[in-house]
Amino acid sequence: MSSLQVQRSHDGGGILRRLVVQVDGRDVARLKQGESVDITLSPGQHTVVGRMDWTSTPPLSIELVEDERARMEVALPFSALWNMIRRPRTALTIRRL
Repeated sequence: MSSLQVQRSHDGGGILRRLVVQVDGRDVARLKQGESVDITLSPGQHTVVGRMDWTSTPPLSIELVEDERARMEVALPFSALWNMIRRPRTALTIRRL
C-alpha cells in the first residue's frame, strides 16, 4: 500500500472553516488550519481535490507506486478570498510537495 499526507497550512483564509479533501470523489478528511492527515491508498492513479463551501481546487492527479509516501498541501490563501466570488474554482490551491 501507499500513502498520501495532505496538510493545510496556516493559510489565513477561512479561519473558522474546514477544508474538505476528496480522493477519487470520496471525502477523506476535513482539515482545520495547521492540520494534516495520512491517507492509505492503493498504488496507481488518484485524483485529489480540496473543497470549501462552493469553491474547490482544480483536480490534481497523482500516480503512486507501491510503498510510496506522497505529500500535498491544500490552502485558502487570504489573498484569494476575492476569488471565492469572482472565480470559485481558483480560490483554493493544491500542490504536491
